[in-house]
Amino acid sequence: MVKKLIVLFFIGYAFSITCPPGYSEHHGANECIPENFYYNSSIQQAAYFFLEVSFEGLPVSANDWVGAFNNDICVGARKWDTNQCGNGVCEVPVLGQDSQLTQGYMSSGVIPTFKLFQASDLSYVDAIPSEEIPWFNFATPIINSLSASSCIGTIDCAGICDGTAVEDCAGECDGNNFNDACGICDSNDLNNNSDWDDDGICDNIDLCIGEEDDLGNCIVLKEEFPQTIMLKQNYPNPFNPTTYLEFEIGEANHASLIIYDLKGNPIKKLIDRFLPIDSYRVSWDGKDENYTKVPSGAYIASLEYNYMISSKKLTLIK
Repeated sequence: MVKKLIVLFFIGYAFSITCPPGYSEHHGANECIPENFYYNSSIQQAAYFFLEVSFEGLPVSANDWVGAFNNDICVGARKWDTNQCGNGVCEVPVLGQDSQLTQGYMSSGVIPTFKLFQASDLSYVDAIPSEEIPWFNFATPIINSLSASSCIGTIDCAGICDGTAVEDCAGECDGNNFNDACGICDSNDLNNNSDWDDDGICDNIDLCIGEEDDLGNCIVLKEEFPQTIMLKQNYPNPFNPTTYLEFEIGEANHASLIIYDLKGNPIKKLIDRFLPIDSYRVSWDGKDENYTKVPSGAYIASLEYNYMISSKKLTLIK
């Protein structure tokens, strides 16, 4: 019995390793893991695949790590060596709560957050996925990208952290082009006096909806078809930096087109005015009402018109 214990002792000792500063041994296995990425095993688990992981726009190194978190609790981590992953696409294990050792781990419907560990300087940086997907046991979502930056604030269009430069309606960084009241970019309408008339003609004074008789009096046409509303899927989708939304309305009326986040908070009001019967094309540059770029992720475009609503899901990737 004594000999058997000694053999087991030496076997265990043979697999023990000494980790460098900034790392700790994970579960007694022959692996060193970043200290802040230590997590316990669980039978409740999902795998989040990322097609691309980058820092400052460049792919991370094979020695860098990606960690998953629920609030401030690490719930999974992986070294991002794509040579060791199938087809060069790695996944992060994201574990759920199944015991006292996994208190505070993921539960169904909760969205995990992610951090990047840089082996070069042992630093941890918040990482933003291109799409936020809630956790469910045994789920295997595939997400286009996970990106991180050393900038704590917002990077403007000129690439300056906390800069004030924004893109104008023509996509020019810190440019002087703007949309007039008819939504026309760089129309030279310096006083912004343009507007839509009731027949859908921009900068006209015709207030008649329909036809006019020989004396110029308006003939109101009876509606023969039921009113319709349709918001088409945006394109491109996913997008960066600009996407386009098209819709049709079947009766002249007030309409609003608003971008919301997944929590239902309004992000950007694209349209809020009277619109005649027509087809429309509107762009969104991924910025909020303060002209600040919003984070990567999923958003909802909602068209509200005459007590009807039509919505589409948009995905912003940076």
